[in-house]
Amino acid sequence: MASKLQTKAIGSSGTEIFSGFIDEDYNKDLQFPQSTEVFDKMRKGDGSVMAILNATKLPLLNGIYSVVPASDSAQDKEIAEFVEFVFFENLVWQEFLTQMLICFDYGFMVFEKVYTKMGDKIVYKKLAPRLPKSVYKWLTDEPFVRADGEPGIEQQVFSDLAKDSLVTIPASKLFRVSINQEGDNYEGVSLLRAAYKHWKIKDLLYKIQGIGAERTAVGVPVARRTAEGTIQPKDLEKVQTTLENLRANEKQYLIEPFGWEFRFEKAEGKFEYEEAILHHDRQIAKSVLAQFLDLGVNKGALSQGKIDQELFLNSITAMIN
Repeated sequence: MASKLQTKAIGSSGTEIFSGFIDEDYNKDLQFPQSTEVFDKMRKGDGSVMAILNATKLPLLNGIYSVVPASDSAQDKEIAEFVEFVFFENLVWQEFLTQMLICFDYGFMVFEKVYTKMGDKIVYKKLAPRLPKSVYKWLTDEPFVRADGEPGIEQQVFSDLAKDSLVTIPASKLFRVSINQEGDNYEGVSLLRAAYKHWKIKDLLYKIQGIGAERTAVGVPVARRTAEGTIQPKDLEKVQTTLENLRANEKQYLIEPFGWEFRFEKAEGKFEYEEAILHHDRQIAKSVLAQFLDLGVNKGALSQGKIDQELFLNSITAMIN
């Protein structure tokens, strides 16, 4: 006797989602929603990070888009013309595309569908952006779906006019875009995720370099007692305070008190900050296959640069498809 066909799924995708919160990244700082703050710092505070985002987005923003009919039939052509009108005339396509590509920064982007009537048709009045940082949680399974049983999102509303700080938007009203989605991880994986470690180390190197430049640009301050006799604690404390507070600046000066001699010792060892920073810049570029951005820094064959550019463009095409 033939077994009954199983039509219901038994297992699950394996995505760790509890009470509407997704727990996938091993780094707690990069778990949503903390990740939105980190990625925002990366893209707004680092030239190399902004460069790779621009390199991935600008070719898509500069593209020419059109709607192709499914066939040569009059009906399919009419449908294509209508869809083209809705997206390219009724909506401002370039603005929508710019908002949609925010998914590169954060891993996903959400829009709320707002409808209007146009004659006997219902069309999109707008696809209103709902920024990733405003998404509070995903309403997926019981008992965390909406009261009407439909999944969706719970959004944090930032407005003086909002009656409630949290609103629910059903899935039927949502348009979600994500990149590198694995399983049911609706948040996707940001293009900046692999670059995070290199950005963090580079940021720390800049801070250490800045502190070093301020503190020891003229050398390490050294004081030597030249007069004979016992050093009074209050005198020693004054000298120590003076040495600790010495900084390189345009009004820097020092008056040698009687019985003391001051000098500056140059540091013998020197850490190559620039080379270390350039290394992490290269790794940031490589994280999105944009190593061709470093051609002006590293010497290499021009042909290799062309190969890298082709690989990069192919990766963008695959991603957007």
